[in-house]
Amino acid sequence: MSTDSDINVRRCALESLTAVTHVHPGSVRDESARMLTSSLQLTKIDPSLIKEVDLGPFKHKQDDGIPIRKAAFALVDTMLERLPERVDASLVAEVAIKGIDDPAEECMLQSVAIVHRLAQYSPTIVVNHIEPLLEAFTKQFTKNIANVDKNEKAKNVMRSVIRVVEQLHRA
Repeated sequence: MSTDSDINVRRCALESLTAVTHVHPGSVRDESARMLTSSLQLTKIDPSLIKEVDLGPFKHKQDDGIPIRKAAFALVDTMLERLPERVDASLVAEVAIKGIDDPAEECMLQSVAIVHRLAQYSPTIVVNHIEPLLEAFTKQFTKNIANVDKNEKAKNVMRSVIRVVEQLHRA
C-alpha cells in the first residue's frame, strides 16, 4: 500500500481499505496492525510530493500528498471507530496531534476528528498527551482567531477544536 510509486494507487488503496474496514471490520482484523502502521506512516508530509509551480510573477507550492494524507487519516479514524481494540490509541494520539499542524485544512480537520474520537473512547490517552495537544490547539487558535468573522475555514477549525475541548470536559 505505501510502497507503490503512483500516488493515485496509494490513495485508492487507502480509500478501499477504509470502505472494507467500515463495512466488514472482521475481514481486516488480522491485518489491522500492519494497516495501522502503514496508514500512520502515510499521514506524514512527504516533501517529494510538494512541487513549486511558477504562475508568472508568483510561485505557488502545490502539495500532491494531501489526498494520500487525508485518506490515511480517514482509515485511522475508521479503524478507531470499527476496530478500537486493535488500535494503539497512544500512537494514534501522537500522530493525530502532529496532524493538527498540517497545513492542509482537510487533513488538519481529520486529525482533530481523530482526537475527538479518542476523547470519546479513551479520554485518559488524550489527557496523557495534553501538553502537545494544547500547543497544537493554541497554534490553531492564534492562527485563526482573527479570521473567524471573514473566513469559513477559520470557523471550521475553531468549531472542531472546541468540540474536542467540550468532549474532554465531559469525560
